[in-house]
Amino acid sequence: MPPKLPALLAVAAVLLVATVAGMFAWDAGRDAFVAEGVRVGPVDIGGMNKVEARAALQEELVKPLRRTLTVRAAGRPFHLTARASHLAADVDAMVAAAIERGRAGGVLARTWRAISGAKVEASVAPKVRYSQAAVRRLAERARAGVSRPAQNARVSFKPGKVTIRPSR
Repeated sequence: MPPKLPALLAVAAVLLVATVAGMFAWDAGRDAFVAEGVRVGPVDIGGMNKVEARAALQEELVKPLRRTLTVRAAGRPFHLTARASHLAADVDAMVAAAIERGRAGGVLARTWRAISGAKVEASVAPKVRYSQAAVRRLAERARAGVSRPAQNARVSFKPGKVTIRPSR
């Protein structure tokens, strides 16, 4: 065996160990980031850190849900506020689930994805709760507000005039 071969093997082993250690260190530093291509419902939070992802979900998912819901029936509005519906969104759980979904697979898969620029292409279901009883009460108010007893059609004959009242 030539005298240079053990030295080359030692250098290759050191480079391999350094590369693997660097890969693990880099991967450990990415555990607070959402992988590219991960969405929570309709909101793309890929590439964001926890704070950015939380802010994006608050702005794009939770804020619109906090608006008052208005249902129109027979031209009358019926309202349901976020407070009355007991709306609750667990943003921290959504961010944690998105990070976990992006970290699926081993360190080699995540490293290759980062090097190649590939995306995860995953969607996490939003964690939003509301009172179904409040929604039922809104539907009942709308139904009661537009309901009326049935009326039969009626025709009245007067000299020179016929009046028809349609059914309802």
